Amino acid sequence: MRARTPQQKKRNSLRKDRRNVYGESPHGARKAIAKNKRIRIRVERHAATVAVSAKDDESALDVANTRAQLKRKKAWKKQPDAPLAEVIESNVNRRRRLLANPRKRKAQPQATTSTPSASPRAQKASQPLRRPRLRPPALQKR
Repeated sequence: MRARTPQQKKRNSLRKDRRNVYGESPHGARKAIAKNKRIRIRVERHAATVAVSAKDDESALDVANTRAQLKRKKAWKKQPDAPLAEVIESNVNRRRRLLANPRKRKAQPQATTSTPSASPRAQKASQPLRRPRLRPPALQKR
Protein backbone atom coordinates (compact mmCIF):
# COMPACT_ATOMS: atom_id res chain seq x y z
CA MET A 1 0.00 0.00 0.00
CA ARG A 2 1.46 3.33 -0.95
CA ALA A 3 1.66 6.27 1.42
CA ARG A 4 -0.82 9.07 0.91
CA THR A 5 -0.09 12.74 1.29
CA PRO A 6 -2.19 14.81 3.70
CA GLN A 7 -3.89 16.46 0.72
CA GLN A 8 -4.95 13.08 -0.67
CA LYS A 9 -6.20 12.00 2.75
CA LYS A 10 -8.25 15.19 3.05
CA ARG A 11 -9.70 14.76 -0.45
CA ASN A 12 -10.66 11.15 0.29
CA SER A 13 -12.17 12.14 3.61
CA LEU A 14 -14.33 14.86 2.05
CA ARG A 15 -15.50 12.44 -0.61
CA LYS A 16 -16.07 9.31 1.48
CA ASP A 17 -17.11 10.55 4.95
CA ARG A 18 -20.81 11.20 5.33
CA ARG A 19 -23.01 13.19 7.72
CA ASN A 20 -26.63 12.84 8.76
CA VAL A 21 -28.48 15.88 7.41
CA TYR A 22 -32.03 14.84 8.28
CA GLY A 23 -32.20 17.54 10.94
CA GLU A 24 -32.15 15.68 14.22
CA SER A 25 -29.35 15.32 16.68
CA PRO A 26 -26.97 12.40 16.12
CA HIS A 27 -28.07 10.77 19.37
CA GLY A 28 -31.75 11.04 18.48
CA ALA A 29 -31.08 9.76 14.97
CA ARG A 30 -29.21 6.74 16.26
CA LYS A 31 -32.18 5.75 18.41
CA ALA A 32 -34.87 6.69 15.89
CA ILE A 33 -33.29 4.66 13.08
CA ALA A 34 -33.23 1.52 15.23
CA LYS A 35 -36.81 2.14 16.38
CA ASN A 36 -38.11 2.64 12.84
CA LYS A 37 -36.36 -0.54 11.68
CA ARG A 38 -38.00 -2.47 14.52
CA ILE A 39 -41.43 -1.09 13.62
CA ARG A 40 -40.94 -1.91 9.94
CA ILE A 41 -39.93 -5.50 10.66
CA ARG A 42 -42.87 -5.91 13.08
CA VAL A 43 -45.31 -4.70 10.40
CA GLU A 44 -43.84 -7.19 7.91
CA ARG A 45 -44.14 -10.04 10.43
CA HIS A 46 -47.74 -9.09 11.17
CA ALA A 47 -48.62 -9.00 7.47
CA ALA A 48 -47.00 -12.42 6.98
CA THR A 49 -48.90 -13.86 9.96
CA VAL A 50 -52.19 -12.61 8.54
CA ALA A 51 -51.29 -14.17 5.18
CA VAL A 52 -50.53 -17.55 6.77
CA SER A 53 -53.66 -17.53 8.95
CA ALA A 54 -55.84 -16.90 5.89
CA LYS A 55 -54.99 -20.25 4.30
CA ASP A 56 -58.63 -21.42 4.16
CA ASP A 57 -59.23 -20.36 0.58
CA GLU A 58 -56.83 -19.49 -2.25
CA SER A 59 -58.22 -16.03 -3.03
CA ALA A 60 -57.82 -14.86 0.59
CA LEU A 61 -54.25 -16.18 0.60
CA ASP A 62 -53.42 -14.27 -2.61
CA VAL A 63 -54.95 -11.06 -1.27
CA ALA A 64 -53.02 -11.42 2.00
CA ASN A 65 -49.75 -12.03 0.13
CA THR A 66 -50.20 -8.95 -2.05
CA ARG A 67 -51.04 -6.92 1.08
CA ALA A 68 -47.85 -8.11 2.75
CA GLN A 69 -45.81 -7.15 -0.32
CA LEU A 70 -47.41 -3.70 -0.48
CA LYS A 71 -46.67 -3.14 3.21
CA ARG A 72 -43.03 -3.99 2.55
CA LYS A 73 -42.83 -1.50 -0.35
CA LYS A 74 -44.37 1.37 1.63
CA ALA A 75 -42.25 0.75 4.70
CA TRP A 76 -39.88 3.31 6.20
CA LYS A 77 -36.42 3.60 4.72
CA LYS A 78 -33.53 5.67 6.06
CA GLN A 79 -32.48 8.65 3.98
CA PRO A 80 -28.87 8.34 2.83
CA ASP A 81 -26.35 10.59 4.55
CA ALA A 82 -24.74 13.40 2.57
CA PRO A 83 -21.03 13.51 1.68
CA LEU A 84 -18.99 15.66 4.06
CA ALA A 85 -17.91 18.02 1.26
CA GLU A 86 -21.55 18.89 0.47
CA VAL A 87 -22.37 19.42 4.14
CA ILE A 88 -19.43 21.79 4.61
CA GLU A 89 -20.31 23.68 1.44
CA SER A 90 -23.95 24.13 2.50
CA ASN A 91 -22.85 25.31 5.98
CA VAL A 92 -20.52 27.90 4.43
CA ASN A 93 -23.26 29.09 2.06
CA ARG A 94 -25.71 29.36 4.96
CA ARG A 95 -23.21 31.43 6.97
CA ARG A 96 -22.68 33.77 4.02
CA ARG A 97 -26.42 34.15 3.52
CA LEU A 98 -26.99 34.93 7.20
CA LEU A 99 -24.16 37.47 7.29
CA ALA A 100 -25.62 39.22 4.24
CA ASN A 101 -29.01 39.63 5.94
CA PRO A 102 -28.76 42.16 8.81
CA ARG A 103 -31.90 40.82 10.54
CA LYS A 104 -30.52 37.28 10.76
CA ARG A 105 -27.04 38.34 11.84
CA LYS A 106 -26.20 37.85 15.49
CA ALA A 107 -25.52 41.00 17.44
CA GLN A 108 -21.86 41.91 17.21
CA PRO A 109 -20.29 42.48 20.63
CA GLN A 110 -19.64 46.14 21.33
CA ALA A 111 -16.00 47.02 21.96
CA THR A 112 -15.82 48.66 25.36
CA THR A 113 -13.16 51.26 25.87
CA SER A 114 -11.95 51.97 29.35
CA THR A 115 -11.72 55.65 30.03
CA PRO A 116 -9.36 57.17 32.58
CA SER A 117 -12.37 58.82 34.25
CA ALA A 118 -13.76 55.42 35.21
CA SER A 119 -14.01 54.73 38.91
CA PRO A 120 -11.13 52.88 40.60
CA ARG A 121 -13.51 50.05 41.45
CA ALA A 122 -14.43 49.59 37.75
CA GLN A 123 -10.77 49.69 36.75
CA LYS A 124 -9.92 47.08 39.35
CA ALA A 125 -12.80 44.86 38.18
CA SER A 126 -11.52 44.95 34.62
CA GLN A 127 -8.04 43.80 35.66
CA PRO A 128 -7.34 40.06 35.76
CA LEU A 129 -7.42 38.45 39.19
CA ARG A 130 -4.08 37.68 40.79
CA ARG A 131 -3.65 34.66 42.96
CA PRO A 132 -2.06 35.32 46.35
CA ARG A 133 1.44 34.00 46.67
CA LEU A 134 1.70 31.21 49.20
CA ARG A 135 4.68 31.19 51.52
CA PRO A 136 5.90 28.42 53.75
CA PRO A 137 4.68 28.85 57.35
CA ALA A 138 8.20 29.56 58.58
CA LEU A 139 8.53 32.63 56.34
CA GLN A 140 5.11 34.14 57.02
CA LYS A 141 4.93 37.29 59.12
CA ARG A 142 3.23 36.96 62.48
